[in-house]
Amino acid sequence: MDVTAKWLIDRIDNLRGEKNMSEYRLCELSGVTTSTMSAMRRRTSMPQIQTIQKICDVFGISLSDFFKPTAEPKSGMYLSDKEMEIVTYLRNMTEADFILVLTYAKALSDAYSSREK
Repeated sequence: MDVTAKWLIDRIDNLRGEKNMSEYRLCELSGVTTSTMSAMRRRTSMPQIQTIQKICDVFGISLSDFFKPTAEPKSGMYLSDKEMEIVTYLRNMTEADFILVLTYAKALSDAYSSREK
């Protein structure tokens, strides 16, 4: 698996998640064809820098912002792309929804912990 291609798609997916935007809508707004996006997702082609710039324009970020690490170290710990995606969703929730998700996550964790014993 090409780590760079995976990182690019994960980064685009995280940006889309922050804006609650479908891949199809991103293609519409950026002018990037769905076949190009599909080839990137399948890792059969790497995007040209102009393609990434078009995507950055949609999100209002620079190329340097696009390529900045998305997770900041905290006590030597880094978040994976999937963990960052969850954090992004949590940041956009109301306090009530956040409490519901936290309660659900704790219940799941407790259920899995009790199975392991």
